[in-house]
Amino acid sequence: MLIPFDNEIIRLLDDRSFMDGVAKKYHYDESQIMDLYSVARTMKSTIQGDLEQGKAGWVDEIGLRKPAKPNVDEKSIIACITLGSGLDLLQDKYRADGNYLMEYMVETIASDLLMMAYPRWNEMVSKVYGRDVKRYHFYGSETDYPMEATTYALDKLGNPVDCTSGYCLIPKKSVIFAAELAAAGEKAQCEGICVYCKNDKCPNHFAG
Repeated sequence: MLIPFDNEIIRLLDDRSFMDGVAKKYHYDESQIMDLYSVARTMKSTIQGDLEQGKAGWVDEIGLRKPAKPNVDEKSIIACITLGSGLDLLQDKYRADGNYLMEYMVETIASDLLMMAYPRWNEMVSKVYGRDVKRYHFYGSETDYPMEATTYALDKLGNPVDCTSGYCLIPKKSVIFAAELAAAGEKAQCEGICVYCKNDKCPNHFAG
């Protein structure tokens, strides 16, 4: 069962600083800014609709337990974050209408929104579960986390999102990963999702 995002995630779609950061990173010019803001407002109402229906949010192994408590020797947990299926439908609509730039705007805004969701989830893990997140492990990026394990991970979480035969997540604006946890009582700062990535073509590589 998905836990709805806190207000801080959705609030970003109205945040001028966040939106200006998206505009700068993806090189939108002044003539495109109003469309960018318009797309963000539409995305906000779309995601809120999915949140109300339990189709957007985050879920992890610990939160599925009763009581929600990590095992003492637990070193990692599986987690999933999704912005919901409404954004896929919104992109389909923009594409059908020939609004390809606005379709791409959904992609870029959603990408940065997911980036901001990771640290918010980390904060929740630390506050509610009493364990800090040290590092993320993504399926298909490491030998110990093969792409084929994606279906196992989704099953373990109760299939909060779907997976194609090619291991693409549906809704598309979703992520699944294993989060390495600090030991009980140990303080740790998460290394972030980009630390071990070798893709220097990614926009996040130049975000700073």
